[in-house]
Amino acid sequence: MRARAHALLLRLLDTNQRADYENTGGFWVVNETRRYRLDRCSLQVLVFERKARTPFENWCALLPNTPREDTLIAQLLLLRSDPEKLKRQCHVTHLDERLAWLGSPAGRRWLRDASLLELCCRQRELVDNYSDQAAVEFDLLERAIVGDG
Repeated sequence: MRARAHALLLRLLDTNQRADYENTGGFWVVNETRRYRLDRCSLQVLVFERKARTPFENWCALLPNTPREDTLIAQLLLLRSDPEKLKRQCHVTHLDERLAWLGSPAGRRWLRDASLLELCCRQRELVDNYSDQAAVEFDLLERAIVGDG
């Protein structure tokens, strides 16, 4: 079943998207006003203003007991036809620029290379003035890195 979903996804992607997906596990969908980054690992949609470097929203659209490729196909088709419909079906998180940076390639490299002390200090600095949800997400992230979660 997964092989068929993978083959269908590849047929739906254009040449650039297909190459991006094969190399990174993700791909971009672009319309007149926004860019959307879909990722096979997280199945989340990062939403960017057309010319922005960091996302302003994260849409979580996980379909339980569904092959990842089927979820990506559903996200892709809805983004092409009706992005607002997909957004209404997702859990939407509004991202602050500094928090969104952690999801960027540079942010992931920083997280990977940071010592636990640096991570804890940076976490507290970023979370102090943000929502309880951000604090919870950072606590989960720290536990995952340390191995307690």
